[in-house]
Parts: sequence; C-alpha cells; structure tokens
Amino acid sequence: MAVDLDGDTLRMLAPVDDYFNYSGDWGNPFYVLCGSLPTVDRTHLASFGNAVVEVFDARCMFDSIDRATQELQVRGYGRRCLFGLRIAYDKGGIRSSEEAQRMESSFGFKPAKFATDQEVRIVVGFNGPLSTSPTHLTLQLEDPRSFCRRA
Repeated sequence: MAVDLDGDTLRMLAPVDDYFNYSGDWGNPFYVLCGSLPTVDRTHLASFGNAVVEVFDARCMFDSIDRATQELQVRGYGRRCLFGLRIAYDKGGIRSSEEAQRMESSFGFKPAKFATDQEVRIVVGFNGPLSTSPTHLTLQLEDPRSFCRRA
C-alpha cells in the first residue's frame, strides 16, 4: 500500500490503493523503451496506439541500441548503463536487501493489475544532471528491418 503525503508537512493525507509511481534518487537521466512479449493479446496492444511493431530478433535490437548509445553524447553526458528486463507484476512485494538495492528494481516492477501488458523494458542511463538532460532520445539504429517489422 502507498500513502499520499502532504508536500509541505509530510503528514499522511490518505492511503492510496492504486498504481504508485516510484522514482529513484540517482539524479541521472534514464530513458526507457517499453515493449510486450509476443504472447500479449493483440487487441490489448491496440489500446497503446497504432504504431505497433513486431520485434522478431530481440537480441539484435538490443545490440543495435547498445551500439547507438555507446558513443552517444547527450549534451556531453556519457552512457552510464544499459540493461533489459522483463517486468514482474508483484510491485510492493517483499524482496531481499540485495535485490532491492539493484538499480533494475526501480524499473522492473508493476502492480498485478497491469499483468496483461506482459511488458519488457530496455533502460539506458547517462551520467550527468537530470535537470539539464533532454526529455527524450532519438537513436539512429542500424538496419531496423533486421530485427523488427510493422505488426
């Protein structure tokens, strides 16, 4: 369960029994590409819009993103990390201290009610202050047809 706090006094206003958006305290910019597993219901995907592509070679796509972000300078920021993960739908569950300390923990969990998304994510992080970072990344990927097509 999450709680709604008053921003000035930090007093609890009310419990919140809904999606809770957690953010970490690294202070660095992170960019997240979200997708779904091939087993996701296609009618469910329609709710996200009409720009749906099928990724038939996820490893090739990840490698292409890796190459595109290795040398990418985002206003002088160097790449800090790149990782892919499958979302676990048990947000709020109890975890070991080692798992809770992993950076992926902030990106890898959602409440069970979102399980129909069958989501996977690729996360890229950069060194540098969040306050001056771009709101989005535009990557030039090598030959996207080698790993994806319009669905």
